[in-house]
Amino acid sequence: MITILGSKKGQSGILAFIFGLIIFFIAWVTVLAKIITLWTQDAITRNSLTGAKAFLIGNMNLWIVIFMIIALVWLLLSGGGE
Repeated sequence: MITILGSKKGQSGILAFIFGLIIFFIAWVTVLAKIITLWTQDAITRNSLTGAKAFLIGNMNLWIVIFMIIALVWLLLSGGGE
């Protein structure tokens, strides 16, 4: 079958990686970081958390960003699910 863009043999998961990274970054900057920050601050004060629990919940934005980077790298290495 002939496609308009040519052969798909040379395409890899790099395009999915870049697209996913851009979409995640836009969503994170515009909405998600503020919502997560407010939620974590509320959880720490309502539950009177201290120590390790407060540290883990207080840095939720960091853990989500690290998880998303790992997930996008995994997507890149797996070939984009093709």
